[in-house]
Amino acid sequence: MSRKLFAATVFVVAGVAASFAVGQRPAAPANAEEPALRQAVAAYAAAFNKGDATGIAAHWATDAEYTDEAGTVYKGRDVIAALFRKALADQKGATMTLTLNSLRFVRPDVALGEGTSEVKSPTGAVDKGRFSAAWVKTDGKWMLTSAHDLPTEGDAGGSPVKELEWLVGDWQTSDKDSTTTMTCHPILGKSFLQQTFVVKQGNNEMSVIMLMGLDPLTGQIKSWTFDSAGGYGEALWSRDGNQWIGYAVGVLPDGGDATSTYVVKFTDENNFSLHMRDRRVGDQPLADAEIKYTRKAAAPR
Repeated sequence: MSRKLFAATVFVVAGVAASFAVGQRPAAPANAEEPALRQAVAAYAAAFNKGDATGIAAHWATDAEYTDEAGTVYKGRDVIAALFRKALADQKGATMTLTLNSLRFVRPDVALGEGTSEVKSPTGAVDKGRFSAAWVKTDGKWMLTSAHDLPTEGDAGGSPVKELEWLVGDWQTSDKDSTTTMTCHPILGKSFLQQTFVVKQGNNEMSVIMLMGLDPLTGQIKSWTFDSAGGYGEALWSRDGNQWIGYAVGVLPDGGDATSTYVVKFTDENNFSLHMRDRRVGDQPLADAEIKYTRKAAAPR
């Protein structure tokens, strides 16, 4: 395993996933682009309100990915366009309002945002929802590369973190090159889960702390990560059955940037897996990877 992939064995956000890599230093924040991006969001809603499926498709990148609230994934502009073409036919006369509640520029040409949607039918019925999305500026135009519809129903058990309490305990994973241990426990009145990782490869060792809790701004589970090399990152998570999907961004110790999508899948009380996809450090893509964690046996008394 190379030094570049060493920290990728950790269940953390992309900022840590390549902390030993030589990332590219990002340019200054591109807040000046915010009006143009918000205008693109407004134009998207306007195309929907006109019943213009072609106009909607023009806002999606050719390799874009859309995940609906049920967790079904649609890949590619043509597939997404066909989906919305059917939706427009089924909801003829419906109007859409999109509101961006938060927007963050990872790079001058990459932005992440969360917001709410409201679709009103001709009969007056209103369907409200939440979404997270990622945009990339291509040839002077902001294009959707990823969008997720988020669950709107509250968790009957209280804080959404409760559904991740199966992570509490001690875990480990290893291969021929490295060993990772993870300890998870609730903190601050069980409002957050704290995960502490130690990754060892030969003479190299990295420690990572990750906090997971409810973000009151978006109503989603959010994680914040800090590593011993000086990197940090964050991710927004949504649940799909027995797996949790996180879209992550991070800053490397040298100031470079990284992004990734994580899928954490519960297997049983003693096993879970982490699939890392769409990983990128600066402009350099990294291969997908999957890691399996096993709960450590309790020490004999």
